[in-house]
Amino acid sequence: MNLLSAGRMYVDQSSHHIKNIYGKASDIPSLVEKERVFQFEQKLGFRVMEAIRNYAQHRDFPIQGIKLSFQIVDGEAGTQFLHRAIPLISIST
Repeated sequence: MNLLSAGRMYVDQSSHHIKNIYGKASDIPSLVEKERVFQFEQKLGFRVMEAIRNYAQHRDFPIQGIKLSFQIVDGEAGTQFLHRAIPLISIST
C-alpha cells in the first residue's frame, strides 16, 4: 500500500512542481496533464492500481488472502528456488 500511495503522491506532486518550474502561463503543465490522462485511459494497470489504492485508503484492505508456492527449478545456472506469493483480491461489487 505504501508503494501505491507513493505513486499517487508522485503524480499529484509532480503537477505542482511542473507548474512551479514552468509557470502557470506555460503550455507544459497542460501537456503533462494530457499525457497523464492518456496513460490512465490506455493502461489497465494504471487504472487497477489507482482503484486498489482508493479502495484501501477509503474502505478496507483489498487482499483477502495470499497463495504461496515453492518450486525447485534446474536450469543453466544450476538449481534455483522459485518462490511465489500471489495476492487474492475479491472483485465483487
